[in-house]
Amino acid sequence: MHAHVRLTRIRPLIVSIMVMALVLALAVPVASATPKTKLISKSSSGVQASMGAGHPALSRDGKVVAFHTGSGLVSGDKNARRDVYARNVPNRTTKPISRGHGGVWGNEVSRSPAISENGRFVSFYSQASNLIHGHVMTFSHSYRRDRQMGRTALVSRSSSGAVANGPSGSGDISADGRYVVFPSVASNLVAKDAKGVWQIYLRDMKLKKTYLISRNNAGTAGNQSSGDPDISADGRFVVYESDATNLTTKDTKGKRQVYLYDRKSKRTTLVSKNNAGKAGKGGSGDPAISRDGKVIVYESAAANLIRAGRDSNGMPDVYRYVRSTHKTSRVSLNYRGRQITGCTCIGSADPDISANGRWLVFGSDGTNVTKAGNPHDYEHVYRRDLATGKVRLVSRSTSGARGDSSSRLPRISADGRFVTFESYATNFLAHDANGHTLDVFRRGPF
Repeated sequence: MHAHVRLTRIRPLIVSIMVMALVLALAVPVASATPKTKLISKSSSGVQASMGAGHPALSRDGKVVAFHTGSGLVSGDKNARRDVYARNVPNRTTKPISRGHGGVWGNEVSRSPAISENGRFVSFYSQASNLIHGHVMTFSHSYRRDRQMGRTALVSRSSSGAVANGPSGSGDISADGRYVVFPSVASNLVAKDAKGVWQIYLRDMKLKKTYLISRNNAGTAGNQSSGDPDISADGRFVVYESDATNLTTKDTKGKRQVYLYDRKSKRTTLVSKNNAGKAGKGGSGDPAISRDGKVIVYESAAANLIRAGRDSNGMPDVYRYVRSTHKTSRVSLNYRGRQITGCTCIGSADPDISANGRWLVFGSDGTNVTKAGNPHDYEHVYRRDLATGKVRLVSRSTSGARGDSSSRLPRISADGRFVTFESYATNFLAHDANGHTLDVFRRGPF
């Protein structure tokens, strides 16, 4: 919150001087602390997860990080299954998330968390059958955990309360935790025909209502599978990827595309298109939307999203779509503002965007992202300031050493100051006890 200062009975001249001084002070860049790289996937006592950990998600201020791991990070975790945890970085505590009524541990795999802005609510999906009291689940389902109340609620159910009759997957959660979006192949979540394929749904946890998201402007569900949803802070906008050909009137070129659904206007818009309005000729996916809903970033193998001849690297890139202008631009650029080259197999992928759309994070195995290059062709995580064009390597140790193995799946805090990611690198710690096993790290503040 901002402090509000009331000024009364002050002469206009003094007020003017004070205002000018304040403007000048704000114009001077504030020196930030040196970014530090911290291990997240560890117990409250500091024991590193011995098995793989991944899929991190950050609270707005970056203080709480949710992730999944197959390691038992608290006493009592003896289910020998992957579980979801949340680590409070300032408090140095790690607590389990994927637990049911009475604290029962899930009897199958739980994974892929998303977290509300204040860190209170965590959504995830699980194959466990015992997380909801009185129900034996026969499919994977989407859940929401209230960390404050210690309660786990089923997300993948219809407005009448019926449990989804088919598998459901991981999704995203709104800023206040009220709305959860998730994919499901169930046929009973809404009255509309789900076509027997994966659709995107939104669950209003307050009103206990479920809505179809992957639909065209006539209300018809997508005729092919959709997935990987992301939601704006207020729950109004949802972006997702889809193989459907009937979501808009645009020719999808037979490729996976990215779409935006506006819950207020009930309209669906093709996002993965060039400035002439033509859909990408290569597959597009993994979208992320800024918390204010104004900017969408996604990865695409299409070479026709920018001016002809400009995309010649033959690998996926990250693009930005600005909702107000309907303009598309490539944003996975190197330190000189040019296209990233030298990619061996990944290209640029896994984008995420800060709340105001200014800071982009992405993974890339390109060799020219920064001036220092990429000597070993590993995938690394980068943070790019879309206002200045400055690119910074994120996947490095506190002392500045570049990761000695691949890092990926970055997520950025809403304020842009912290980035979390998963990595196989062993040189981020003085002693990495699990070797080249996947760990979760957080770097910042920037």
